[in-house]
Amino acid sequence: MPELPNRQILLRRRPTGLVQPGDTELVTTPAPEPADGEALVRTTYVGIDAAARTWLDGQPGYLPALQLGDVIRAAGIGEVVASRCDAYAVGDVVTTLTSFQESPRSSERKSRLAAK
Repeated sequence: MPELPNRQILLRRRPTGLVQPGDTELVTTPAPEPADGEALVRTTYVGIDAAARTWLDGQPGYLPALQLGDVIRAAGIGEVVASRCDAYAVGDVVTTLTSFQESPRSSERKSRLAAK
């Protein structure tokens, strides 16, 4: 697999009022290699949940609060670009918790097939 970038938006400080540019940071790292049972996804769409503000503020919701330095959580849709998972082949489109990153890993337990 060619080395792919993984641009991520990280939480750097808890927002006060509206989210400001210094509250987040854009970083680029190499995309992770999928482990056995995982697929690497190229994110194409990200949705923002109203609960995101709760997570940014450090409050628990239906998922744990974000910690400083975490990738900001969000659901997304993406195309499988590498797979070590029997459930997904390269080219499949999946929905998963991509967070705000370009190339997350996912597994059958954490994803749903959206289209082949």
